[in-house]
Amino acid sequence: MFENCEAIVGEDGTTYNDDEIGETHAHYGTGGYLRHGTDRVIDPTPATVFCAETSSLHFYVTTTPVVRGGMFSAPGTTGFRKATRVATGERVTVGEKGIIPDWLIGGNVNDVTSVIIDSSFASVKSVSTAAWFYRCNALRLIDGLEYLDTSEATDMRAMFYQCRNLSSLDLSGFDTRKVTDMNGMFASCSTLESIFVSEQWNTDAVDASDMMFLDCYNLVGEDGTHYKASSYDKTRAHYGAGGYLRRHHSEYTVTIPPTGFTVFSADEPIAIPVGLEAFVCTDYNEEAETVNAVKLTSSTIPAGVGVLLKGTARQSYTMTALIGNELDEPYDDFLTDNLLVPATVPTVVSSGVMAYDFDEEDEQQHWRLLNFVLLEDKFAEVFRFIGPEADGVQLPANTAYLALAEVNGTRDGFVTIVWGNKFDVNGDGAVNVADVNVVTAEILLHPDGDGAKKYDVNSDDLVNVADVNVILAYILAHIAD
Repeated sequence: MFENCEAIVGEDGTTYNDDEIGETHAHYGTGGYLRHGTDRVIDPTPATVFCAETSSLHFYVTTTPVVRGGMFSAPGTTGFRKATRVATGERVTVGEKGIIPDWLIGGNVNDVTSVIIDSSFASVKSVSTAAWFYRCNALRLIDGLEYLDTSEATDMRAMFYQCRNLSSLDLSGFDTRKVTDMNGMFASCSTLESIFVSEQWNTDAVDASDMMFLDCYNLVGEDGTHYKASSYDKTRAHYGAGGYLRRHHSEYTVTIPPTGFTVFSADEPIAIPVGLEAFVCTDYNEEAETVNAVKLTSSTIPAGVGVLLKGTARQSYTMTALIGNELDEPYDDFLTDNLLVPATVPTVVSSGVMAYDFDEEDEQQHWRLLNFVLLEDKFAEVFRFIGPEADGVQLPANTAYLALAEVNGTRDGFVTIVWGNKFDVNGDGAVNVADVNVVTAEILLHPDGDGAKKYDVNSDDLVNVADVNVILAYILAHIAD
């Protein structure tokens, strides 16, 4: 009946088998080669669908049949798209140990760039997540891991194996108390820097963890423990002393020193409390040896961003982490120009990276990258105070340091902070048409572009109409403020 129908696929994903070509498979539903109309309603069924058109992998619960080659519409998406690969029911919740999941078979492994786990999937209790994202080298985003219920899972083997483009994983919702196999779970995640877990993370039942963290070269735990090539099994699968993992914190307490400001960073978005102001550092002026401290206009410090916190000297402030909260307001566009590097865990700050070429005139080596740490009210060159041969300066967690590229060093070893908004060129505390007028007047006085450095707001070494346009764009972007 179905002889040589090699391309046929039933509505539950059943594929052609040479030994099963008779009428026993002439039906839709479990084990059949046929499909029902698209208006058919089925019992809520877990489904995993890969869409080649969007390079996305979707996990959700469906009440309509979805089959390979058919059209589907996952929750949170718009319109219908073609399903490239599909797994439903037990193919999702159980799988087979050591077998690549259905949704990654057929050359799709390297095509997945994003994973979307819908809230409907929270009702699914999979006993295995083995190899779910195996060798997804292009995967950069996993959205919705909090909806993955792992309380019944026993096998997480190779789950994130070779996900080389993931820099952070938030597994705070993972309950691993029943897991026995974590072999190669994060192996070859070479750019992975942080893994967050909670008190539900437990590896007591794990009896297979060989190569769990193998080649996770950039992984750092919450106490500053760096990956060690000789230690990559479950003995490091914890937070705290000597572990590779981290925890999220619900709040932070910062005490402002006598100078009135300090450096700060966190792994979570932070609500800025009343009485505190947050600034980023931009526009290093090599001639004046200064950086501009530009105030954030949003009420939130983004996760993983180094800032200067300004407040009342010697006063302590409690800052709330916004874990899992939806942030409505946009972040400032000048964050991309921030010269502060976050140190969310204890960090050794090195002197910098020295170039191997020489200046033609004085034959002196020049620094390509110089690091500075906050010393009272200024940033101090690391190598100037500890020597270029030392390992570096140890910073505590939740701090930050200044990194300047293509810098030859400063005259006295310090960079001074200039407080304010770089677009507030007249220094009246606001950015408006008055600042445009000041820059315009400077251009008229110096039509060759050789105006005062402080009016060069776009940092192109010229004071001209381009600077006026940048200020106008800033005013328009913050007109509601």
